[in-house]
Amino acid sequence: MRLYEMDTGEATKTSSAKNLRDLGLKNGYKMETMPETVTTKDGTFEIHSESHGPHWVAWLARTSDGGPEQSVLLVGQTQAEAEARARMWAERR
Repeated sequence: MRLYEMDTGEATKTSSAKNLRDLGLKNGYKMETMPETVTTKDGTFEIHSESHGPHWVAWLARTSDGGPEQSVLLVGQTQAEAEARARMWAERR
């Protein structure tokens, strides 16, 4: 007597969900933490980032609403790359 049966479709769904989670980790996903800060001659900024489709965008925010400074968004293939570009942009200001 079987207590639980799984058809092929259910097994495929489970496998696909695991593959998507694994893919996210390989593409630079990291847990959301407190925004990193960077200090320039113009003041202190927070670096914010979020995923947008297959890429990540990062920006510097000075105000409490978290809006991008000078409406600049920096794009990267991973979150780390986008945030690194934001740091470099801040240092050149």
